[in-house]
Amino acid sequence: MTWQLMSAAEIHQFGIESILPYLQKEGVSVENVSVKTGEDPQVVGTYHGSKAFVFVRTAMYPQKGQLTVSEVQRCIAWAQQHSALALFASVGLACTNYPDRSEVKGDEEMQKPIKNAGFAVSYQGLAALGGH
Repeated sequence: MTWQLMSAAEIHQFGIESILPYLQKEGVSVENVSVKTGEDPQVVGTYHGSKAFVFVRTAMYPQKGQLTVSEVQRCIAWAQQHSALALFASVGLACTNYPDRSEVKGDEEMQKPIKNAGFAVSYQGLAALGGH
């Protein structure tokens, strides 16, 4: 059966939305969320009393979201200009169930961003950018 796949923008949005509860548990008080592709930061809030910018990147299994060196430098500079902490959230998604709820079998199928499917979210917590 052929399933409809999520676009890169939909994967990006899904990754951000899936970690918001985790960010709050880590102490981020979320004030604003942007799911627009190419717009940074994705989350603005406070973290332990300081203004914080959270930069989120999402990738499909077996990858996890990453920032390039130039993105890291740009994110740090942007946060410093606004007297904010620069934090990074790397998200990995793995398809676990098809939309009909049957189980996904094998690595190749886990890599597919199938719309309305079940997913496992890999998120290891926030990482400070720039030595904060």
